[in-house]
This record gives sequence, structure tokens and C-alpha cells, in this order.
Amino acid sequence: MSKHLIFVFLYFYTVGCSMAMSASGSLKDAYKAVFNVITYSEDGTIINSGYGCFIAEDGTGVAAFGLFKDAVRADVIDFKGKKMSVTRIAGASSAYDLIKFRVDTEKNPEYIPLSLDSVRKGTVLSLVNYTANKKNALHETSITETDDFQQYKYYQLSAGNEEKNWGCPLIDAEGRLVAIVQKNVKKDATQACAIDARFVGMLAVTATGAINADLRAVRIPKILPEDAQDARTYIFMLGNTDSLQVLTAHNDFISRFPEEAEGYVNRAFFYADHHLEELAGQDMAKAQEVSEGEKSVMKADGVCYSYSKLMYNAVMGGNSFSRWTLEQAGEEARKAFEKNQSPLYLMQEGHCLFAGKKYQEAYERYLAAAVSTSERTSGVFAVEGYYAAARSLSLAGGDSLKVLALMDSVIVKLEKPYTRESSLYFQERARLRMKAGQYRAAVLDYNEYEKIIGPKNLTDRFYFLREQAELQSHMYQQALDDIRSAMRIRPDNVYYQIEEALILLQVGHYEEAIAASERILKNLPENPDCYKIMGIAFGELKQKDKAVSFLTKALELGDDSVEVFLKKYR
Repeated sequence: MSKHLIFVFLYFYTVGCSMAMSASGSLKDAYKAVFNVITYSEDGTIINSGYGCFIAEDGTGVAAFGLFKDAVRADVIDFKGKKMSVTRIAGASSAYDLIKFRVDTEKNPEYIPLSLDSVRKGTVLSLVNYTANKKNALHETSITETDDFQQYKYYQLSAGNEEKNWGCPLIDAEGRLVAIVQKNVKKDATQACAIDARFVGMLAVTATGAINADLRAVRIPKILPEDAQDARTYIFMLGNTDSLQVLTAHNDFISRFPEEAEGYVNRAFFYADHHLEELAGQDMAKAQEVSEGEKSVMKADGVCYSYSKLMYNAVMGGNSFSRWTLEQAGEEARKAFEKNQSPLYLMQEGHCLFAGKKYQEAYERYLAAAVSTSERTSGVFAVEGYYAAARSLSLAGGDSLKVLALMDSVIVKLEKPYTRESSLYFQERARLRMKAGQYRAAVLDYNEYEKIIGPKNLTDRFYFLREQAELQSHMYQQALDDIRSAMRIRPDNVYYQIEEALILLQVGHYEEAIAASERILKNLPENPDCYKIMGIAFGELKQKDKAVSFLTKALELGDDSVEVFLKKYR
């Protein structure tokens, strides 16, 4: 080999080694990246103590997941005894007993870069223990066995299965992190094991991290996903599980995406939920300002709409200390509509007016929203608009036929096949049809309701309501069947029993009507309805003495309506 080639080889070898070791200066200085980690419960009690190491200059570290389970706070102490707080969790896995996190530090800590390669059986590595004395930091250990662990490796070591080794790094000759020592849980194991350090790269907080069981088991705030939409999803899925974690997530989102109006809006809702209305108002004002920028996904109309919902929720939520009013909420909805003529904003204004008992105005907004939606689509929004308009017009004292016509529009807009939610609209139209005297039409709606939810899900109340419609429609057999169905569900309901006797009387089954009344009188001997039914039944059977006797008893018990029948049968 020529002197020139030897020089080039040595140059690049030296540069490569210096780049690999730049994190800790030299192999012997790797101990500076190892730390002691202490985790605490909510009352400040120490939960666990163990070891870990920094893997990046931004203060990202890795340790055993088990140390952090149920922790609300954690500190790391470096080789100099300097304490640093763990501020965010960056990923966690109980299955691999690893957790990644970030600490609060003013100065970039020494760290050990991750290796991109696995190692073979027989490889000798350096185990770096936590210590302030670098002479005692490094210990050679060899890989005695390797096992495939998904796309990574799991190693058996010659190092002792001792607590001082667990969580400590295994590094190669270039100072790169190859594996992390773990406790060997096999019975009577004397040698420790280690997990491939490359697995650390897979630890992350994703959009669905809020429902990840391992992340939820650690009550320290988490790092938000890098993508803005993923971050939004993560915050949404957090819900209101932990106020500190939720507020931290909102703050982190705003810090990372300051030109996104939605971040301020979401934090405003958090503040409003905690009755911090002044802070909520400030965030909404900032959201309005930011929404004018090109980078904001949420625009000014969306901010106004959100502000309207926020104020509406506060007032309707019974917050007696709220400084907001329904009028203010309605005004924000109007502003939103002025900026963008969306029927959604008309609906929101309608909600505000309805809650304020301004039913006529609410009806007008709801109807406008429904008509506007109908021109664009026949979806669910039109159904909600027409239904809300019907309710509002009814409460405003509007014409019952107009109300019924609105309910007809609701039914027309329903998508097929009908759902359980659709059944409620048929039930409501049946009620309105009964009120308008459209009894047979009401029966048809009740029948449709039955088809949608199924006979097994019907209540005694349903059968009674349909029986009433059938009775008014002279559909006596159907009425008798339905009242008996109600009785099977509620056999103790005396009213249903009396109703059955009345139907039997009306259809001319006099003996059955008498028998049904006698059964009721065994438990309610002073019931005037039964005496009246029996009196009329005996009268129609030409047994006038009995008729007069039972009708007289009904009169004595306070039923004056029997006088006309007494005159008939005397």
C-alpha cells in the first residue's frame, strides 16, 4: 500500500472515530452520560431509583420503564451530583421495559450516540456504571448469547445480574450505545441480559398516545407528536384525564405552532372548563388575531363559532360566576355567519336563541339553516335543522299543522335504512299527529317506530300510546292486542287493566268486560271506573237492575258521568 493511501485510510479512520466519540469526548468519559434516576409519587414519596443514560445532546435519556410506572415526577442526578427534572416523556414500552424522556437542563449533557448495528455472540463491550470516579466506570462484558427479538436483538451477558448494572449502557469501541442492561428475570439467574439499543428509536408519542396504556401509566407530561394534526389528535384524545398534563399539552402545542389559531382556541376551552374566563377570553382574542395569517388552518369564522360555543357551554353548564351571556354567544355566531354563510353558524345562533326562550327567532334561524342545508345536501344536518325548527315553532305557539309539516320534512330527509336515532323522529311525529287528530297516520308512525327498534325493545308506554291512537281510529282489535302487550310488561299497572275492560266494553264483549272489572275490584274495591263499565255492560245485556245498581255505586264514588246511563237503564 502506498504512503498516500495509508495516509488517506488513517485520516478517515481517525475522523470516523472522533465523530463517534464526540458525544462523550472519549470512551473513558462515557460515564459522564450515565445518571441516577429517582421517581416520585404525588405526595413526594420515592417510588423507585435506578440508572439510565443520555442518548442525545438535547437532554434525551433512556431508563427502565418500571422505574417510572405511576410516577408524577422524576429527577436525574448526573455524575457530578447535579439534579435535573424530567419534563417530558418521549415514549414508553412496558414490554421492553424501556422509557425515553427529556430533562430540563441549561447545558447540553454528555451523551452516548445510538449504534446502528447489532453485535454477535462473543463480542466484548464496555459496561458503564453510574459513578463519579471514571476509574471505576468501565467494565468489560461479553455477549454470551443473542436472540432475535422482532427486528432487533436480545442479549445474554457475562455481567452479573446485579442492580448496579440494570439500566446502564453497553458501548462498543467507538463509544456507541449498543444495548441497555436489564434485569434477568429467569429464576436464579446470575448473569444479566440486555436489549438492543436500536429499539429506543422506535419509542415515540403518536397521535393515539393518549390512550396508550404504557404512557398513561406514567403521569409525567408527554412530548407532543411532531406533526400538527397528530398533535391535535393527541390532545383531543387526552380529554380531561389530568389537568396538568392537558394544560402542558396545550402550552406545548402553542409553543411549537404559534401561528395556529386552533391551539389558542383549544386552550381557551380548557380555561373555560376551569372557570378561568379571563384567560379564555385572552386566548380567543389571540386566536382571532392569528386566524388572519396564512399559516392558520382555522380561520376567523371558525374562531367566532368556537367562541360562541365556549360561551354557550359556560352559561348552559350552570356556571353562576360566568361573565358571559347567551346574547354574547349569539352575537359571536352571527359574526361567524357574516364571515362565512355556513348553516352551521345559523344553527349555533338558533341554539343560543332557543336557550334564551326566544323561540320564534330560534325557529327562523333553524329553518334558514335547514333550507340552506337542503339546497346543498340531504344529510343529517338538514334533519337536525327541521327538527329544531319544529320544536321552536311549537314552543312559540305556532300553527300545529306547520309544526307537523316541519316534522314531515324531517322524515323526508332521513337516510335509509333508518337507525335507532331515526325512530325518535317517527315517535315525535306520531305525537304531533295525535294532537292534530290524525290518528291513523299516528298509528303508521308508531308501526314504523316498532320496525326500527324491534319488538323486543318496546316498552309498555309505547304499546299504550299506540293503543290510544288505534282506539281513536276504531282499530279495536289492534288496540286490545296492544294494551294486553302493555299488561304483560307491567302486570301490576291497574290503569292498563281498566283500559282493557273499556276496550272490551266498546267492542261489545260485555261478559269479558264484566269479568275484567271484577278482577280489578278484588284489589281496588272502590274503583268507580269498574262499576261504570260493569253497569253499562249489564245494561247492554238487558240486565237493567244490575246495571242501575253498579251505576249507582259509581255515582256514589264520585263519577257524575254515569247519570246519563242511569236514565237510559231505569
